[in-house]
Amino acid sequence: TLSMGSDVQLWSDISPALYALSITLEVDNVVDYQTVNFGMRHFSTEGTNFTINNKKIFLRGKHDACVFPLTGYPPMNKEEWIKVFTIAKSYGINHYRFHSWTPPKAAFEAADIVGIYIQTELPFWGILDKEREKLNSFLKTEGDLILDNYGNHASFVMMALGNELTGDDNIMRGMVESFKTKDTRHLYAFGSNNYLGMF
Repeated sequence: TLSMGSDVQLWSDISPALYALSITLEVDNVVDYQTVNFGMRHFSTEGTNFTINNKKIFLRGKHDACVFPLTGYPPMNKEEWIKVFTIAKSYGINHYRFHSWTPPKAAFEAADIVGIYIQTELPFWGILDKEREKLNSFLKTEGDLILDNYGNHASFVMMALGNELTGDDNIMRGMVESFKTKDTRHLYAFGSNNYLGMF
């Protein structure tokens, strides 16, 4: 645990303050080092409102379904994502929901810099039930990997199990509780638009 002091600048879409932590490890004349960028923030809820650093915010979001017709794939470098997010912010967008997919690391790095709130989702759209053990195991592993690899990004504020899911609420609850236990820095949901058109 490192103390940040009392004058720490908090990260938000309005003020995306970032810090750099440099770590060096030297063992038997072998040196390894890494520098990690991070932002200090607290994303939560108050009643039916979202909050950032204890202030109510309004998410002005964009749905991103991984549609990139000119290339057939999403940008893979930070500079391109900075361009994408900067254009979105010029129209008032401060939130991206990645519909049934997780963008590459470059997107999280760019969102940290530009000040975009990210909701990522597991790559699934369908029925979850206990008989589909291989699928459930895959989704649980995928969620753990998403948290391990991207969880430290200030822009990563929400994660859902997928899109328009149906099925066993106990399976969904178990996955969400597992992810919440693993990483408490994000908000989690059973899915986006679950049980759509069923009631």
